Amino acid sequence: MTFIYPAVVRKKDDGSFEGYFPDLMMCDFKGRDLDCALDDARESMYEWIRVELQEEEEPDLPAVSADSDIKLMEGEEIYHISIHYRFHEGWDE
Repeated sequence: MTFIYPAVVRKKDDGSFEGYFPDLMMCDFKGRDLDCALDDARESMYEWIRVELQEEEEPDLPAVSADSDIKLMEGEEIYHISIHYRFHEGWDE
């Protein structure tokens, strides 16, 4: 199953990047450059979804926010991050 969520990304004064997923509580990421930050975003999102689907008694994946509903601060941009998650071997997707 493929999941796509918006991520808010900003460049820090030291040239590194950091960000968060507005829809995924406490799901943050960072990296020394934009590519590293986006890689970390994918890993953080994958782990967040894995925990929700496999470890929570009643999984609850939040709805995806529309870009227009996300309040951005100066210098922030929205990127759409996608991951592919396979639940268990043998599940039809």
